[in-house]
Amino acid sequence: MSKQPGAIKQAWYKWKSLRLPWRRKWLVGADLSGNTFWEFKDAINAGRMRR
Repeated sequence: MSKQPGAIKQAWYKWKSLRLPWRRKWLVGADLSGNTFWEFKDAINAGRMRR
């Protein structure tokens, strides 16, 4: 079984998931293996978000 990330990593995840206007990509979440998933604006289609 995998354990939860530590307090520092959880705070980092919360900070990176904030959709601040100057950021180019945002953290969407993480799976049970610890892989992170990011969302960013598509360069070709401006209205579309990519993951």
